[in-house]
Amino acid sequence: MYQGLVKLVLADPAIGGLVLDFLLPHFLHFFKEGSDVELGVSSCICSENGKVIIQEPLDSLLACVSWILLLQTHGKTNQLSDSIRVCFGFSLSQENEDVRNMSTEVFSGALLKIRKFLRNANLEDILGRTHNASAAHEEKRKCCVLILSGVVEVVLNTIAMDLEKATDQEKVELEKEIIQFVDRHDSFTKEASISRQSNAGKRPNLRATANDITDNIDSSNTKVIQDHTSFLATSSIYQLLLIALKLYSTESSDIEATSQNHSQSPSSKTSTCFKIVSFALNASLHHVKSSVAMENEDLLKKFLYGEVNMLGPPLLRLTLLLKPGSNVASSQKKKESKAKKNAEERKEHLHVALLCLKEMITISLCDSSLTCLLENLLLVPELKHADLHDECAQASEIDEQDIRSKELFIRKYLKPLLTDLMKLSSFRTVEILCDIMLMIGHKLPSKWTNPHGAWAIHMCKTNDTTNSGIAKSMVRLAINLSSPPTDMLVAQDMLMELLKFIGSNNSNSSQVSEYLVINQSTAGAIASCLLQITDTDIIDMDWSTKKLKTASQVAHKTIHQKQNGECYSGFAFEENVYSRVKAVVELLSSFVLMSLKDSQAVHFLRLTARFYKNLAQISKLRIAPKGHKQLLPSLNFQKLVEVTCKELTVPLYNFVAEMQQAQQESGGGKGMINKIKRENKCIPELIFQIEDYEKHLIRLSKATKMNLLKHAKRSTSRDFKILDSTATATATANAEHGNDNDNDNETCSDSEDDTNGSGHEDDRAVKRVRRPGIVHDSDEDC
Repeated sequence: MYQGLVKLVLADPAIGGLVLDFLLPHFLHFFKEGSDVELGVSSCICSENGKVIIQEPLDSLLACVSWILLLQTHGKTNQLSDSIRVCFGFSLSQENEDVRNMSTEVFSGALLKIRKFLRNANLEDILGRTHNASAAHEEKRKCCVLILSGVVEVVLNTIAMDLEKATDQEKVELEKEIIQFVDRHDSFTKEASISRQSNAGKRPNLRATANDITDNIDSSNTKVIQDHTSFLATSSIYQLLLIALKLYSTESSDIEATSQNHSQSPSSKTSTCFKIVSFALNASLHHVKSSVAMENEDLLKKFLYGEVNMLGPPLLRLTLLLKPGSNVASSQKKKESKAKKNAEERKEHLHVALLCLKEMITISLCDSSLTCLLENLLLVPELKHADLHDECAQASEIDEQDIRSKELFIRKYLKPLLTDLMKLSSFRTVEILCDIMLMIGHKLPSKWTNPHGAWAIHMCKTNDTTNSGIAKSMVRLAINLSSPPTDMLVAQDMLMELLKFIGSNNSNSSQVSEYLVINQSTAGAIASCLLQITDTDIIDMDWSTKKLKTASQVAHKTIHQKQNGECYSGFAFEENVYSRVKAVVELLSSFVLMSLKDSQAVHFLRLTARFYKNLAQISKLRIAPKGHKQLLPSLNFQKLVEVTCKELTVPLYNFVAEMQQAQQESGGGKGMINKIKRENKCIPELIFQIEDYEKHLIRLSKATKMNLLKHAKRSTSRDFKILDSTATATATANAEHGNDNDNDNETCSDSEDDTNGSGHEDDRAVKRVRRPGIVHDSDEDC
């Protein structure tokens, strides 16, 4: 409702007085003025069904009033719309005009008195002293503190706006007041942060700590953002960032000196500086995130958020200041807990600053304003780094502004930051930097991304880290910034190195990889990362298969087999697809040789089943419809079939058999039962998709008189049974019951549509898996 009232005044600033008249009686229920100010925060809280909730968001009410007072100051007209007067129930009498002026004065005076009251009062003065220690009272107290922290934000927003138009002398006093209120906000948030796990309150605690905010962001908890509109305008946060920069620039030398001199303890100035930095960064992060939740055409968004990108340059400057020059935390002695805590706080602040930049770049990508944002960021002085000047000089010569700004940003800031933070094993910041570099790199032509991919590959080879997060981020960066076919070659190369540590031959841990990021500590995480990348390639393969289907329909109508009997070469796109799929086969064939963990093995089996499903579709497209001439498969297609049969299909059966054998040897237990259940779902599906693929190869072989299955070893036992005793008994009964229909299940007509319901396919697959015996080649197959 309060947001709606602000929107109403935004649409017509002249009605601001009427809205204040409407709100004044309600506001006076919570604001009392006698010998001292009484802020009735406790009366904003009530109990409902045994739960303590915020019934009246007093902070939102005060924010609404402060915005309307601001709009009245800048209003262009005092003429009121008659229809709006009637809506609010006011007439054009002199009495109402006087009341309206009184409402403005009362609210203006009340905000000033609340500002003074909160600056001097402590929490006990505001909430009252009590010895009640009941759970309900504690919940009520936490909700009150949450409201008070919001009220402080409203006051800070007012002071920051005054700061914009203040004289130099006034700025000094206002900055001191801001520091006071930030300290007050910090004390409130520490009190409120205790309630993180409680269910109290109408909305979540958005102003608890830096960790609270980043946890919400990282878990994509967008509802938390939508439930709260920022009480700070973009311009106010900009002023806060400038104050934080000013303080940190002044104190940074003292911070370094304090960290190096073991005889000193961190000063109170350092603590104050960190509070301002923390508040400004967390406010920036919440502000940027919450701006996404509002519609672009929303009047309130334009008013509160304005040009969010203006926060970019001070955020980048603060990021560069926060980057540690050395790993202070690891060099401190245990007794120097305060110095170590400061170093950890600085890392936390750096993490939040980079999150802000990442979110701003994400937003800019959506509204096509990335180039404008980067141009502003490039005005910030870069880091002093070896070879940086030459790299930037080359990028500065690029003619296209869009490409030049992206290249310069990567070379001036991202690469130096990544290089330094890799050495410090700062996992979270490295991960964010890699994400930013990928977002920007994906908007560059391959001519420009390939050098960055080569740089990332070099970083993977020369940086020895045991941090799984850093290793995964750098591997992903190296592969994704390399354009095809280089990306698949890099992935395959890394998989071969990975075999040294998790190969089925149980290689000893003393081996060293060509890629130093791949080692015994990071092998499992990198295996998961490469599985995810392979999964993405299979998703792309599905898209390519659909495009091939369209191209195939055109080809059958317009192209005929050459008279000299040469193989049909196909479209360039089709040949590229075959080459790409062949590269995926090589990736999957490397995973087959690994001793994957249970979850990784199941993931591998599922994506391999999807891969064979696409292969079946591709093979089916090579079969000419009735009435059309059958074209011979291209050499690339033949090579793909051969590689798939020899390097993947046969080893895959061995992989499944070894999984079953390991199951049997491991015995029972709850974990084993769950594992069996997971495998029971994916193994039958995989076997069905393999056989379905081979069925289409048989049909294509008959149509072309070409033996495409000469490298396939189809005389393979496919009796993968569930090892659980109950399930085994059921499987046996089902197999006996289904013997009469086996021939029907084996037979697939040429006109069969491969998009049958998955339930029917699973039934056939399960019967095929449960049936003991061996599937043999027939003379007619090839």
